[in-house]
Amino acid sequence: MKTFLLSSLFTFFVIIQIALSQSDSIWMKVYYPNTAIAAKFTNQDTQRIVVGIKGNSFNGDSGAVQLLDALTGNIIWQQLTRSTLAIDISNDSSLVATAHADTTIRIWDLNTGQLKKTYNRVLFDTLDEGLYAKFTSICFSNNGRYVYTAYNYYPSLYNFNKTNLFRIDLQNDSIIHKLTYDNQEIIKMSPTSDTLISTVGRYSYPAIAKINPNTLQLDTILYVGQGGLLTDIAISPNGNYIATSSENGTVKIWNMSDLSLSKTFSTNEESVYYGNITFSNNNLYLILAKRGRSINDWVSYIIKIDNDSIVYEYNYSASDDIEISTDDQYIVFSDEFVKLYYSRNISGAYREQQYDEINSILYPNPTTGFLNFEFDKFTNNSIKIVIYSEDGKFIDKIYEGRFLSENFNIKWNTSHLDKGIYFIVAKGKNYSQTYKLVKE
Repeated sequence: MKTFLLSSLFTFFVIIQIALSQSDSIWMKVYYPNTAIAAKFTNQDTQRIVVGIKGNSFNGDSGAVQLLDALTGNIIWQQLTRSTLAIDISNDSSLVATAHADTTIRIWDLNTGQLKKTYNRVLFDTLDEGLYAKFTSICFSNNGRYVYTAYNYYPSLYNFNKTNLFRIDLQNDSIIHKLTYDNQEIIKMSPTSDTLISTVGRYSYPAIAKINPNTLQLDTILYVGQGGLLTDIAISPNGNYIATSSENGTVKIWNMSDLSLSKTFSTNEESVYYGNITFSNNNLYLILAKRGRSINDWVSYIIKIDNDSIVYEYNYSASDDIEISTDDQYIVFSDEFVKLYYSRNISGAYREQQYDEINSILYPNPTTGFLNFEFDKFTNNSIKIVIYSEDGKFIDKIYEGRFLSENFNIKWNTSHLDKGIYFIVAKGKNYSQTYKLVKE
């Protein structure tokens, strides 16, 4: 259900927020023709999401970094930038690191959006010129002192891409550099030890590598035996496993300690590849994006690791990035959209019976004066009701508080509203409903 246009920030950058009607979906923002390259929950709570916006091909200046309220999708703060290519959040949720198309690394205060540091091209004095040169990945060390980033380029049209790895010391601003193997586009830090894991290798010989975080030397390389390029890697929250997804339609799980193969997962479908992947925080599930021949085949799965079963499927959610909240309650997908969903069938998280079964009526609609809300069987006794204009501007808070009985009625005077279309959003702990109102 499309609800309203939130804002038009500047040319080529329009955000639309959509309230979704399916029981497992909460909201969606459309950034087209831009792309949300990543949307990450803050590490200390599930209430905020950091989004990196990549500018479209028509306007490289149309990037941004945003902090969103996770449960509403509303923007808390926003900083306009050149195209954002990669983001990460420090473990204590105090800093955001971003990599940009103008060859800068920027460090932001997560709570305020203040720019704290910028590392520009001059500081990366060993960058090689080449085709399609860009930063492709960024991550913090576990203590938040260091930022690691991968810079990839093609020396010429017919060469494989090369990678420069950098480590930035945020305390003294020193930078160390290592020219490494082909195609180290993805780097990630183990959450339990200072071990960097990266993709390595060419199309026919994809591999993963352990990297010494102090020297950026490659300690161990493992050829994973998955045809095509590796599309993503994920490290389990307990630090015991690495998952790799590939263009050949397989996912493999490896033991972190010795890089031995633990298991392989595939749906045995033709002409599909698996993209982004992440572990649930209880280490029991994988969330995996699959792309097929058509958009109808673009889905994301929740897979139970111990028996390889698909326990839930999200349609049209094959994403450039997938993240799950620290309490396993919510999943956020990002590409040209940012979509927030309840996580389904993950132990300790969402349960079907958590939804309140509510009968609600809004009348008369259209209206010229008073508007009535009737709620029946509302087991959650707290609710907030707000109204927005058709273009997404906040108009008024209609009600916020506890219901006095199971069956509750609210009467609200609309005489101060101009004629037109409005959207009313009612939210409780386990309830969300959007109404279209016509004022005559």
